[in-house]
Amino acid sequence: MKFDGYIKFGEQAESYGEQYVKPDLNAVKYPANVFRLNAFINLLNQIKPAKVLDVGCGTADPLLAMRAQGHEVHGFDYAKEMVDVAKRNVKRAGYSEDIIHHNNMEDIQGIEKGAYDCMVALGAVYYARDFHKTISGMAELLPSGGNLIMSLRNDMFSLYSMNDYSVEFMYRKFYPHEKLSGDLRKRLDAFMEDHHKVEDVEKAFKTIDDRLIHTYNHNPLTVEEEILKPHGLKQKGLYFYHFHALPPVFEHSDTEEFRKLSAEFENNPADWRGLFMCSTFIVHAQKI
Repeated sequence: MKFDGYIKFGEQAESYGEQYVKPDLNAVKYPANVFRLNAFINLLNQIKPAKVLDVGCGTADPLLAMRAQGHEVHGFDYAKEMVDVAKRNVKRAGYSEDIIHHNNMEDIQGIEKGAYDCMVALGAVYYARDFHKTISGMAELLPSGGNLIMSLRNDMFSLYSMNDYSVEFMYRKFYPHEKLSGDLRKRLDAFMEDHHKVEDVEKAFKTIDDRLIHTYNHNPLTVEEEILKPHGLKQKGLYFYHFHALPPVFEHSDTEEFRKLSAEFENNPADWRGLFMCSTFIVHAQKI
């Protein structure tokens, strides 16, 4: 899918931290970011890095949660409004404003190689205009043995979602549509349309794709070969969050039951079913 615009994250600065307050299943949107933050903190607690850089730190709410666990974390963001709110938040928490600065994840400036032995990126890198340049720049700054933990959008989720994305995925990855005879192509198109009719339900909230936000999707099964190895990284683990107990259309029609069932899966981010049931996943990589 082609996206025509980029979200202006700075416009959300004053309310951005609300998504990290608590896992409220009755909120407008499913509290996926709370589960994501918990998974990141669990990994940091296992790794025990000396110094962490939060890439795209937003309003610093995750950064402060990581610091509350005893981790020394600094952060930067590209949106000036986010940086302003982040500085205000860390000062209120008793830390120096200097742990937050302005920077661009696609062209990081002013940070020496090895200054941080761990980088985290919660919901940031898949918004990059040049994804591989972004990953390359981050990997270059890590020392040998350093850790990179980032969240990505799950392309495999399209197989599970039973909507237009499922059809698009199968045409893009499986069916040799361009090699089919005209008659067979028409029958395949009719078959796909008939078997992927989506219930007409009014959406309770807008998704990233509804808002035409530029993002990249990645396949958890190929992320090591396609993303990590080319940049001198090796995969240490994959973890899933934002489970969908049913195809996503049911979150809009049967919100309460859908979210209650989905939240039950979040306790096991290593569950293999996340390959399909989760719209997002976490990659833990290490610099070779």
